[in-house]
Amino acid sequence: MKNKKNLIIIIEGIIIAVLAIAMIIMCLSKKENKNVPSDKEQSISFKESSKELPNFSIQLTGGYEGFITKEYVEEENIKLYEFDATVNNGWNRNTDRYIGYKLNDILNAFDISDYSSIEFNSSDGVRINFGRYLITDNFFIVFYQNGELIDETTPAMLLTTEYRSNYSVGRLLTMDVRLPAKPGEEPPAPEGDTDNEQQ
Repeated sequence: MKNKKNLIIIIEGIIIAVLAIAMIIMCLSKKENKNVPSDKEQSISFKESSKELPNFSIQLTGGYEGFITKEYVEEENIKLYEFDATVNNGWNRNTDRYIGYKLNDILNAFDISDYSSIEFNSSDGVRINFGRYLITDNFFIVFYQNGELIDETTPAMLLTTEYRSNYSVGRLLTMDVRLPAKPGEEPPAPEGDTDNEQQ
């Protein structure tokens, strides 16, 4: 009888120990997850930057024409930001520090508001089309990544940390702004349509 009681005590002790270990593991897991931004919280440590940018030129085509240049954004006093961004491209999740502009700030400076989508094209043939409803304040045109110039000749890169998108297009050369279709016209390409995506 005494041995049976001792056995019960030992089993109860083992069960308590297992439960305690499980609770510790769960607490540690929750703590780690708090340090990983969710799909809807991709950018942190957002602040203005006074970094000197290289000369650049991005051509606007389609419904709006012109050039986005260093001189223009400086004349318009468009704010330059430094921020950490996490991009999940489907294979891995990387967090890097970037310096660049909010895309919406640039669009507002050019009075670009009436559009259905924008196709972003790189100098090496990469292109991606985002519908207007997808373009949020989580879209940026960046020039530096972790303190290094992204590209010497064509430094601008489209970066989106939007949880529905998560793309980047380096060597950004042109932005084709597509207007809404008028009655009787063919509608624009489906929103989010892509070709030769670079992620």
